[in-house]
Amino acid sequence: MNDLALIFALASVATGLVLHVLPDRPARWFSMIAAAAALAVWAPLALLWLLALIAATWAAMRGGETRGHRDLPVALVTAAALAALLGLRELPGIVWLGGAYFTLRNLHVLFDWWRGRGVAPTLADLARYNLFLPVLVAGPIHRFPEFQREWRRRRPGVEDLAAGAERVLMGLASCVVLATRFDDIAREPLRVIEVPSFMARWLLSACDWVYLFFVFAGLSAVAIGSARMAGLKIEENFDHPWRARDLAGFWLRWHMSLSFWVRDYVYQPVAVAMRSPVAGVAAAMLAMGLWHETSLHYVLWAVWQAAGIVVSHLVLRRGPPLPRRIGGIVSPVLILGWLSLAGPVLALALGGGAP
Repeated sequence: MNDLALIFALASVATGLVLHVLPDRPARWFSMIAAAAALAVWAPLALLWLLALIAATWAAMRGGETRGHRDLPVALVTAAALAALLGLRELPGIVWLGGAYFTLRNLHVLFDWWRGRGVAPTLADLARYNLFLPVLVAGPIHRFPEFQREWRRRRPGVEDLAAGAERVLMGLASCVVLATRFDDIAREPLRVIEVPSFMARWLLSACDWVYLFFVFAGLSAVAIGSARMAGLKIEENFDHPWRARDLAGFWLRWHMSLSFWVRDYVYQPVAVAMRSPVAGVAAAMLAMGLWHETSLHYVLWAVWQAAGIVVSHLVLRRGPPLPRRIGGIVSPVLILGWLSLAGPVLALALGGGAP
């Protein structure tokens, strides 16, 4: 975990503590000001990008309701938002903090409005939804209606403070202590191998997945705990992913807010339009891959993961079921094996693999 992520995690905790003691109206303003100030200091161009996207999203909905035409403004803002996400973050030397997250948040609000699932939010409500410090760096990609409801119900008490502090401590232990120790013990010896074998690359890739779990599950716990201290409950992001019985189940437990976003706005529309769940899976994993990085590597990564989901579904559907206890041991090993095998295989495919 880098220093900037830790700084924002600690700033999130401080924000949660301040919000805990503030009454409703000052808390709403402080929440936005704290997030904007943090971005202004550490990632000023990301703040400008976020403010522009908030303004464009609100203007599209406001204009659509005024003129009665929703398709064109939604298409224009969606195209601009995705172009910015896929292009701006690849510019070198610039910190585009949180862009992948706030892009999906605004598109979620825009798409739900386009579908007629709610009225356009006010500019202040949309800004408050986006400018919430605990979720800026590593999610969750919380949903607007639930966040609004939490602000209306907000009555922070001692129970919220205690429960939030417990989640924060568990999260910091995961992303700082466990991740660092695991990196020193497991990953570092593999990284220093001058000419790693295929198996060494595979093992390092598996260690990378475990390390990512410690870091991002920990950061998510800090975000959830900080929000809880403020009297707000936001969505969980990890639900024991290594207990999943297949790859599809894993992705519904790993970075859940991203998986659910992709399920609702990519998988389901594509699967229905194409009348093909396989096409939906392929589109969903491609969206998830490009969300992480605009590169050929992540396009191939998406193909690999989609193939794994389809194959594991067919095996479970047609093969004999494993006894529960055996499945509880074998399934996580197979899932981690497939996820991590993408590392050395794609390295070979792209010309950077071991002999």
